Amino acid sequence: MSTFLGKRLLLAIALALGLPAAPGFADTKQYIDAGVARSLVWLKETRETQRLVQRAKAILIFPDVIEMGFGVGGEFGEGALVVDEEIEAYFATAGTTHGMPEDSPFKAEVLFFFNDDSIAAFNKIRSWRPERHGLVRVVHDPADILDALHDESPLVGLIFTEEGIVGGLDMASDRITRIIR
Repeated sequence: MSTFLGKRLLLAIALALGLPAAPGFADTKQYIDAGVARSLVWLKETRETQRLVQRAKAILIFPDVIEMGFGVGGEFGEGALVVDEEIEAYFATAGTTHGMPEDSPFKAEVLFFFNDDSIAAFNKIRSWRPERHGLVRVVHDPADILDALHDESPLVGLIFTEEGIVGGLDMASDRITRIIR
């Protein structure tokens, strides 16, 4: 196992157990910032997601969620909450594995917040879970995006790779926690 992957595995286990993460195990602020910027470019340049970006009051982006095969499997990633094109805070996500194709080099998860109440509710909870604390509508294809915009869902989530939006996955088991960078 590579040193990098080993450190990420230990960090995921620490987060899942609620232990503080050691700075040496985590992505750097610059690494997260670069991934968030790359993801924002993709979201703004992809026709289907442009309207989500334009309408969102805040966007939580985990640009590089990796899957790990310990026990029943899990996933881990670090990202940032973007408000008005600026990074406001940093977060980590950990959850169970959702069956990404093995040849996919990365998976990104994104949450779009469309009103102030959803942002405020998210910021009040130390360890936020989509299934428990927020009604997240996960979109699986471009038609779902149009439906989500039409029915005015307060929170919309999507998962994408370099190939585009990934259908059939969800964020139900994710646990999102604020981190210091």
